[in-house]
Amino acid sequence: MRKQDRLLGEDCAWYNRTPDSADAGLMQCLTSDGIPLIDEHWSGWGDGEIFKIVALTRRPVSMDEMQPPRDYLEPAAWGFIKPQY
Repeated sequence: MRKQDRLLGEDCAWYNRTPDSADAGLMQCLTSDGIPLIDEHWSGWGDGEIFKIVALTRRPVSMDEMQPPRDYLEPAAWGFIKPQY
Protein backbone atom coordinates (compact mmCIF):
# COMPACT_ATOMS: atom_id res chain seq x y z
CA MET A 1 0.00 0.00 0.00
CA ARG A 2 3.12 2.21 0.15
CA LYS A 3 2.08 3.65 3.50
CA GLN A 4 4.32 3.59 6.58
CA ASP A 5 3.62 4.26 10.26
CA ARG A 6 5.42 4.22 13.57
CA LEU A 7 3.98 2.97 16.87
CA LEU A 8 5.81 2.57 20.19
CA GLY A 9 9.15 3.15 18.49
CA GLU A 10 8.55 0.44 15.88
CA ASP A 11 8.24 1.10 12.15
CA CYS A 12 5.51 -0.71 10.25
CA ALA A 13 4.20 -0.89 6.70
CA TRP A 14 0.51 -1.10 5.77
CA TYR A 15 -0.86 -4.14 3.98
CA ASN A 16 -4.35 -4.83 2.67
CA ARG A 17 -4.99 -8.36 3.91
CA THR A 18 -8.26 -8.71 1.94
CA PRO A 19 -7.48 -7.06 -1.41
CA ASP A 20 -10.43 -8.42 -3.40
CA SER A 21 -13.11 -7.90 -0.77
CA ALA A 22 -15.93 -5.50 -1.58
CA ASP A 23 -17.95 -5.35 1.65
CA ALA A 24 -15.47 -5.97 4.48
CA GLY A 25 -11.77 -6.09 5.00
CA LEU A 26 -8.66 -6.03 7.11
CA MET A 27 -5.68 -3.75 6.82
CA GLN A 28 -2.65 -4.29 9.04
CA CYS A 29 0.46 -2.31 9.81
CA LEU A 30 3.20 -4.95 10.08
CA THR A 31 6.78 -4.69 11.32
CA SER A 32 9.53 -5.98 9.04
CA ASP A 33 9.35 -9.32 10.87
CA GLY A 34 5.56 -9.60 10.53
CA ILE A 35 4.24 -8.42 13.90
CA PRO A 36 0.90 -6.60 13.47
CA LEU A 37 1.00 -3.30 15.37
CA ILE A 38 -2.33 -1.99 14.10
CA ASP A 39 -5.38 -3.89 12.78
CA GLU A 40 -8.12 -1.99 10.97
CA HIS A 41 -11.25 -4.05 10.38
CA TRP A 42 -13.88 -2.38 8.23
CA SER A 43 -17.28 -3.31 6.96
CA GLY A 44 -19.62 -1.87 4.39
CA TRP A 45 -22.49 -2.77 6.74
CA GLY A 46 -21.48 -0.74 9.76
CA ASP A 47 -18.72 0.47 12.00
CA GLY A 48 -15.30 -1.05 11.82
CA GLU A 49 -12.79 -1.58 14.59
CA ILE A 50 -9.21 -0.46 15.06
CA PHE A 51 -6.86 -2.34 17.37
CA LYS A 52 -3.43 -0.97 18.34
CA ILE A 53 -0.83 -2.68 20.49
CA VAL A 54 -0.19 -1.00 23.82
CA ALA A 55 3.15 -2.68 24.63
CA LEU A 56 5.82 -4.57 22.74
CA THR A 57 8.87 -6.28 24.23
CA ARG A 58 11.56 -7.84 22.10
CA ARG A 59 13.77 -10.43 23.77
CA PRO A 60 15.14 -13.90 23.15
CA VAL A 61 12.49 -16.55 23.74
CA SER A 62 13.24 -20.17 24.63
CA MET A 63 11.48 -23.07 22.95
CA ASP A 64 9.84 -23.99 26.27
CA GLU A 65 8.06 -20.61 26.34
CA MET A 66 6.57 -21.23 22.90
CA GLN A 67 5.09 -24.66 23.62
CA PRO A 68 1.75 -25.10 25.38
CA PRO A 69 1.75 -26.58 28.87
CA ARG A 70 2.29 -30.35 28.77
CA ASP A 71 -1.17 -30.95 30.25
CA TYR A 72 -2.73 -29.46 27.10
CA LEU A 73 -1.07 -32.15 25.00
CA GLU A 74 -2.48 -35.03 27.00
CA PRO A 75 -5.43 -36.77 25.27
CA ALA A 76 -7.42 -36.75 28.52
CA ALA A 77 -7.35 -32.92 28.52
CA TRP A 78 -9.34 -33.08 25.26
CA GLY A 79 -11.83 -35.64 26.51
CA PHE A 80 -10.15 -38.63 24.88
CA ILE A 81 -9.58 -41.69 26.98
CA LYS A 82 -7.38 -44.68 26.30
CA PRO A 83 -9.32 -47.75 25.22
CA GLN A 84 -9.16 -50.57 27.73
CA TYR A 85 -8.24 -53.88 26.10
